[in-house]
Amino acid sequence: MKKWSLQTRITLWYTFFFLLLIGANILIINGASDTVIEAMAENELRELTDDFAEEIDIENGQIQLDDDDYPNFYEDGVVMVIYQAQAVFAGEVPQTFDANIPVAIGTINRVENGPAKWLIYDAPIADEYTVRGFYNTQSSVGIYSEIIQLMVLVAPILLVLAGLGGWIIIRWSLKPVSQMGDVAQIIDATADFKLRVPALESKDDIGKLASIMNRMLDTLEQAYEKEQAFSSNVSHELRTPIAVIKAQTEYLESKIQSSTYAQDFEVIHHQLTHMQTLIEQMLELARLNASKALDLETVDVESVLTMVKESYENLANDANIQLSVVPLTSPLSFQTHLTFFIRILSNLVDNAIKFTPPGGQVEIKVTQKPSHIIIEVSDTGQGIKEVHQTQIFDALYQVDSARTENRNGIGLGLALTQQMVKRLKGKISVVSELGKGSTFSVELPMN
Repeated sequence: MKKWSLQTRITLWYTFFFLLLIGANILIINGASDTVIEAMAENELRELTDDFAEEIDIENGQIQLDDDDYPNFYEDGVVMVIYQAQAVFAGEVPQTFDANIPVAIGTINRVENGPAKWLIYDAPIADEYTVRGFYNTQSSVGIYSEIIQLMVLVAPILLVLAGLGGWIIIRWSLKPVSQMGDVAQIIDATADFKLRVPALESKDDIGKLASIMNRMLDTLEQAYEKEQAFSSNVSHELRTPIAVIKAQTEYLESKIQSSTYAQDFEVIHHQLTHMQTLIEQMLELARLNASKALDLETVDVESVLTMVKESYENLANDANIQLSVVPLTSPLSFQTHLTFFIRILSNLVDNAIKFTPPGGQVEIKVTQKPSHIIIEVSDTGQGIKEVHQTQIFDALYQVDSARTENRNGIGLGLALTQQMVKRLKGKISVVSELGKGSTFSVELPMN
């Protein structure tokens, strides 16, 4: 299932609740429309009918209908009719309507006339005269229905505008968080603890988080530099005495011809060589982590593959292992650090030969993609257990039961390889299955 970003999830939730709000408004308007319409209609009917009654001129008990200022018999949907006693005196009763409904002063009556619903209100004028107002509520219902239909039609547009506006606001608000994630990703890829999150002037929670993250990076940088300095100093200090001890051992071995001590000297010599290799690689790892900018150059991949294959052919033949390179489909060159590129290939090939039993195969394959190249070194060794696959790139970590009996490594080769891959802003991974072998993959950008 695709994982959506925090910004997308917040925008979707915001839009969803906005949709619920629009739907709730439509339902409330639709449900309350009858009650609201009737209440508004009653008020309007009373006001207009009473105003009409007050504007009528009466002289000597008689209504004057020839005045130029005489009020209209129709206003805002209300039809006015003047009654004398119980009979129509002036005005026209709405069609198909019973004109003989008894007059009830000050009372609003509800009458259904076919599909229409009418409200009737009688207001006194003088003596036996009464003005009756007729109001058809169906017209107001139609207006509300049109409003609801308009809301339904406009709702999708409002929803899109709200979602777009919310997305812009949320994106702007979460921009500092995105910057923190970018910095953390770069640090994870390059181990450059000197990077910092851009300082924020705001004192809100995000501003505090940025400040805390920068202080944390300060602490990590200091601890990292101390660790590198310690590793470098220790390795440097140990290298000289180990070299002296090894030289003296070799000298004594040449002087003492007794077969009794030959095996002991061989064990000592082997362990000293092992320690010397360990110290040299620890020193190299420290230098690699402490180095700054890299000098990039155009590298011809095919020539490097040929050189690495030739360098390890004798070692592979001695171990009865077939070493092969998959031919490139077209000439390939890219900008990278030549020494790192050669070392990455060499370390992976050396590691594959070391852990592949006699009669096995090691294959090197390079594939070009639009933005990067992929280096794959596959072997037919015993494979690596899944539990170990995420740890084999850690310094001094060695797998015992998952590899062959020929375990001459010291656990720094893959760690060095990973550091070089990171310095080139690439990625390294492994796919392995017990009994079928392993494939180490390196992705390097086409700088």
